[in-house]
Amino acid sequence: MPQSNSPTHQPNSGQNKLINNLFYYEINDTRIFIESGIKMEVLEQSIIYPVPNAPKWYSGTTSLRGDILIIVNLHFLLNAKLSSKKRRLLKLEHPDFPPLALAVDSPPHQYDVNTLMDGKKTNNKNYPEWITSFSTHNNYTYLFADHAALFNAMQSNSAPAQSTGDN
Repeated sequence: MPQSNSPTHQPNSGQNKLINNLFYYEINDTRIFIESGIKMEVLEQSIIYPVPNAPKWYSGTTSLRGDILIIVNLHFLLNAKLSSKKRRLLKLEHPDFPPLALAVDSPPHQYDVNTLMDGKKTNNKNYPEWITSFSTHNNYTYLFADHAALFNAMQSNSAPAQSTGDN
């Protein structure tokens, strides 16, 4: 069932405190937040159809209820080693683009991003352009993504890969 992100209010010692929970998915020890307004669905038991001579960021295609979805290889885009974890497919639906699937290491989880705001840093070319900022906390790296930029790059068939710093 598709889910989306939204802030909630939660009582805290008699006061209302805004909890800004966002869903994230994992690539190794990196957690990538999904912006509010993007619907997501974990695809269980999906068959991945390989596509010969495809770019490295393209893991193949899958079919979901009659729709063909492109599968994006985030390990390649983030220059991350493939983990030993069982990879899952996560369907993302942005309101302005056709849906696509991401090969991820974990199903989505929620996290209160308020705990990361003090250490949040702007992306300084350590990550692809669709990553706007990042933070580290408890041995995890948290990436704040602009999935619209990722969708746009996929639609224009330009790999939004990690910058080499030569630009």
